Amino acid sequence: NEEHDSPLREVAMRTLFTTLAIGLTAALLSGPRAVSQEAAQWEDLLARDMRDWSRSVGGESPWRMTGDRTLYCNRGNELYIAERDFADGTLKFEYRFRPTDKATGYQAAVWARRTVRGSGCKLSLGDDCGKISASFQGGSDREKTFEVKPTDNPAKKIGEWNEVELTLKDKSVQIRINGKEIEGFENSDTNRGLFALEAEGSEVVFRSVKWKE
Repeated sequence: NEEHDSPLREVAMRTLFTTLAIGLTAALLSGPRAVSQEAAQWEDLLARDMRDWSRSVGGESPWRMTGDRTLYCNRGNELYIAERDFADGTLKFEYRFRPTDKATGYQAAVWARRTVRGSGCKLSLGDDCGKISASFQGGSDREKTFEVKPTDNPAKKIGEWNEVELTLKDKSVQIRINGKEIEGFENSDTNRGLFALEAEGSEVVFRSVKWKE
């Protein structure tokens, strides 16, 4: 009986090892592919070294791009606008301010769904981090304003990197700062618009500016 059982055991062991080998190979192949597919969904908006962005004013630019696609602004007061409309999707980026000898006075902003006439949703960074202000046309075609400020400032200490995520869907803009949900804006004029970085006099740095439809 042992002589008859031995070949059966060998077949069973070979089948087991083959099954394990196939499973391990599939796991190794599927893991990196899933990661690469996820990474491919995000578009780096700074990948073209700002060639598809426009400044709102002329003269010497306060903006400087480094080799690792980190965008510095040296105390400018202007908008840097991406030259395309953005519809539904998610925008994420990181920012930080360069520390000075002052405790306050740090200002910058980001715009979502901005229209040509300047309405849209403006998210303040710095001292007023999380403050949302917007102008839009009401049902009577009269411009209305909206403003809300969170109870607690969601930003990290000056000099540290902050993570911001804006989710755009239909005419709404939902905001998350450092993992914390911030009250959004529901009444954009349109379901698409421009994205812009706004410098407001402070030295500010942006990186990992990415978009996913």
